[in-house]
This record gives sequence, C-alpha cells and structure tokens, in this order.
Amino acid sequence: MSASLAERLDCDVLIVGGGAVGSALACALAELPLDVVLVEARETAKLEQPSFDGRTTALANASQRILAALGVWPELAPRAEPIRTVHVSERGRFGAARIRAEEEGVEALGYTVENAALGKALWERLERAPRLRVLAPATVAILGRWNWWLPSGLARILRVEASPVHAKAAAQTA
Repeated sequence: MSASLAERLDCDVLIVGGGAVGSALACALAELPLDVVLVEARETAKLEQPSFDGRTTALANASQRILAALGVWPELAPRAEPIRTVHVSERGRFGAARIRAEEEGVEALGYTVENAALGKALWERLERAPRLRVLAPATVAILGRWNWWLPSGLARILRVEASPVHAKAAAQTA
C-alpha cells in the first residue's frame, strides 16, 4: 500500500519507465537546464527492469554514437562485440545482400551488448545527473489532460503511486 502523503511534483520533463529508452532519454536530458523526473516501477538498485535481462541487443552504428555522446560508451565498449558483416537473405529465395564494415569504411556496422551491461552503464550515468529525480519503485496511476482545449502535454494532472519511502506524489504540471 502506498503512503498517503501528497506533494507537489514540478518538473519540465516526466519520463515513465527506466528501461533502455527511458534511461537513455534521461541521460540525454541530464546536461540540459531541465528538471527531469523518471518514474520506474522496479527497484533501481537491483536493475530488475525487464529490458535489462540476460538477452543481448544489437546496436546500430548510430545508436553506438548516441551512447558515446551520452558518456555511456566508454564503460560499454569493453563488453561490446563489433558487427563486422551482415548477411541478409531469405531461405528458398534467390539473392542475398552482404554488407561488410571494411567496405563501408567503418570500424563496425554496429555492436552487440548484453542488456544487463547496457542497463548498468545507463544507470551509473544517471546517478551523476544532478537535476534528475528518480521515483522508484513507483508507477503512474493517473495521467490525463484536464483542459481538453489545450494540446496534450501543456496541462496534465499526474498522480504517482510510490513505495512508502518515496510517498505518493500528486501534482499538477502545466
């Protein structure tokens, strides 16, 4: 059961979900003069987020450059494997495409990285974000427009259900 304490929650950006996309977005916004709130349903200290499980993700070259710009790649690089060749074909059909990094003039076409390593690197980066506020474990219970004539995102009512440690935050942001 959630605590009944309510507080005003003011932020410039609300991110719901601290998986690969949400935590990468929070990293990208971390250096901007914005107050960012990240709401994550799982306990962040244990990195139990489902997208940070034992699977492996193939990152495109552009995704690797984004992670480098976010300051996350130096930690991931030793645990990443470069993709140097891609073979595309359909069984039983004529033709195939083969793409090689050396022919494209790049070190790698992309990289594979364990999701757990990606999550660890992203969350370690988030720990150094001074303006980021993380509510976890927490979920968004209500998020809806109350001024129907305004474009979505301009006027919202937010209620976050959190553990007793973080309390229940009720906020109106405009």
